[in-house]
Parts: sequence; structure tokens; C-alpha cells
Amino acid sequence: MANKCIYCGNPAGSREHIWPKWILERRTFGPFRLKRAGAPDLTLNTELTTKAVCHGCNTGWMSKLEAALKPILEPMFEGKSVSMDIYQQQLIALWMVKMAFVWDSTKGRNTDNAFFRHTDGTALAQRIMPPFTAVWLAHIGEDYRSADGHDITLEEPPKRVGGGNVVTIVNEQFVAQIVSLRPDQLPTGPTAIQLDIAPGNWNNTLVRIWPQDNANPINWPPPATLTILDYLLLRDRWRTGDETDHIIHL
Repeated sequence: MANKCIYCGNPAGSREHIWPKWILERRTFGPFRLKRAGAPDLTLNTELTTKAVCHGCNTGWMSKLEAALKPILEPMFEGKSVSMDIYQQQLIALWMVKMAFVWDSTKGRNTDNAFFRHTDGTALAQRIMPPFTAVWLAHIGEDYRSADGHDITLEEPPKRVGGGNVVTIVNEQFVAQIVSLRPDQLPTGPTAIQLDIAPGNWNNTLVRIWPQDNANPINWPPPATLTILDYLLLRDRWRTGDETDHIIHL
């Protein structure tokens, strides 16, 4: 069966770079380790692409989004201070979730463990974020590139009540973490899902850009800078159970 575009459902005739080419051209970090939720780790010496996007999306809304973001992200990659207005926060959040979609697609679009659905992609192409999604940004004190993903299970013992996907991305000195949840039964009204996370200095090392509480600008970097060890703790802060059957209690 031919792959379909993860955003619009048309035939996926365009290979999308997992790391956009303009990012790869900024800095070379050598072999790249790909850690995906529900799939084996890979070590790659070449650029990784996935045939999951159609030409129209790749050269249309996705290209426009990246063009608008480059002037914002490039100073952040270099660790320079940036004040993000509400529109810029939305753009970065959209782009980071777009990255999470692409990472999810490397599992294979016909696999049972793909988290994002076609309706999520269609909405994102219209700049509508998936429900129950949050995006945080951080600053790391040394140049680094990594992308790590894992799935989580939401449970109200003794039964499963939903699932989720966590992707943590770092490029140079810029770090983002994207968390999307999907309850098995969608609530009928506004609902906040409370999750257990590992302890850490998250109030000082992270700034949340989505969902947005108000229209105020957000300053980056946060008050505290991550070390590599801190990054590993951030990556795994949602791991409160077993790695292969990850449990988070509501």
C-alpha cells in the first residue's frame, strides 16, 4: 500500500528530512542516533528522510512555516536571548509538533503503534494543535543534537484509560519537549489531565509555550541552563514505570 501524507492524506510522493536540511547545513555532529517510540534504535551516518509527506504540503504550508521560523530559531540555536511574542510562541509550538509528527512517521504509517492520526495531521496543516498537547523549551549549555521519543500509557488502575507520545529534541543549544495525550474516551467538557513526572528543577529550566495562559511575551533562555545530564533527566521525566510498558497514573 502506498504511503499517504500524514497531513492531508494525498499520496506521499515527497521525502521529508527528519532534520530539516537548513538545520543540518548549520552544523555537523557526526553519526546520528534515532530513538523512536515502539521501534528499534538506529545509528545513521547519512541524512534521515521519511516518505510521509506529499509535495504540496512539503513545499506549501510546511515550507512557509519554516521560513517564518528561521529568524526566530537560529539565534536560539546559538543560545542568544530571545523574547517571543504570542504569535512566535504559536509558530514554534506548531513547528515542534510538526517535528513530532515526522518522528512518529518513522515507525511506519501502517503500524499499530503510530500515535498521531490522520485527523490530527489535517488539523495541524490548518494550524490547529492536537488536543491535550503541551510544548516546553529549554536551553542546554553545550552544542548537541539528539531526538528521543517514547510512548506512554495512561492508567487508572487497574485499567488503561489512554495513551501518549513524548518527543524531546535538541539542536545546538535549543531544547524542546512535546507531549501529546489521547484519552480512550474523550471528555465532554474542558478537562485537565494530571500526570506524575520525575522530580527536577523544571520551573527554572523550562518555559512552556503551549498551551498559552496569556498574551504576554516569553523570554528565552529560562533562568537555569541544562547540562547533558539534566537533558537526560528531562527526556525521561515522564518515565515513572517500565520502559517497554510505560505507565503514568492519572
